[in-house]
Amino acid sequence: DLKQLTALWLSRNWIDSINTSALVRTERGSLLGVDLDSNIIRTMPILYENLTGVSSLAISHNRITTIPRSIAHLSESLSWLSLIGNPISTAEVDTLRKLLPKTEIWFW
Repeated sequence: DLKQLTALWLSRNWIDSINTSALVRTERGSLLGVDLDSNIIRTMPILYENLTGVSSLAISHNRITTIPRSIAHLSESLSWLSLIGNPISTAEVDTLRKLLPKTEIWFW
């Protein structure tokens, strides 16, 4: 049962895609932290509205080039987003900063 899931740490597991259908079963606002660092993820899925409680999202060292605009659903809760080591353009990061003005975005 994933209803009370508060953190999801899946770094360094050779994950290449994310199926968020399982996360839809979490209670709205219960999932606070997601760590998907150092995998081989190429695209981020659409982030569902019930994930609005996420305060930290670590997706560094993957192969991600764009982030879905639905990340704006996290604008009130997301305090930091780590994108280090992804082939994301500066323009994409600038767009994310506009969508998430309260979020500290780590990128280089």
